[in-house]
Amino acid sequence: MITVQADNICKNYNRQNVLNNISLFASEKYSVAITGKNGSGKSTLIKILTRFVTPTSGRIFHYDNNFLIQPEKLNNYFSIVAPYLMLYEELTALEHLRFVKKLKNINNAPSEVELLKQFSLFESGNKKVGSFSSGMIQRLRYCIALISNPKILLLDEPTSNLDSEGEDLVYSLMKSAKKNNITLIFATNHKRDLKYADCLIDLDEGAK
Repeated sequence: MITVQADNICKNYNRQNVLNNISLFASEKYSVAITGKNGSGKSTLIKILTRFVTPTSGRIFHYDNNFLIQPEKLNNYFSIVAPYLMLYEELTALEHLRFVKKLKNINNAPSEVELLKQFSLFESGNKKVGSFSSGMIQRLRYCIALISNPKILLLDEPTSNLDSEGEDLVYSLMKSAKKNNITLIFATNHKRDLKYADCLIDLDEGAK
């Protein structure tokens, strides 16, 4: 069983307190929503959970069947979808997927073609990402995240830049996370996203 645990996380930027004693626990087939007004630290917490950012204080643990996952191996377990993760404009959608697949040395990866079809990008698979709309880029981020068969999936503003069809695709993914044994953690300020969460962490009010 994969678990993610955060204990009393604090983060300061330039002496300004962004996160204050935030604790979180998520396990396999379990989903946690992180909410709060803009500037409350949602994205910062997501980055801390992936170890992209180091907390000022507090501790982060990732476990696989009660064995601590070492930081250097964590990349094999999680994928993240976030608007601040930039793609390569000169690469095609298909080249992005093949690049990530090779970089992570993924075995039994989903078909690149099937992922592109799932997110309605098949006809644009050989087009350079520099020509993509913001919605197409967000869909491709999901394809890239799923190509590695993640056990932990972190989403920062899951439906950002998506039209209603794209939102439905993401909601279907979030709904299926449980049956696919995925630990899901997502940050959002959209109430409609919250029905896919088992637990709510409100950075304005504390855990509910």
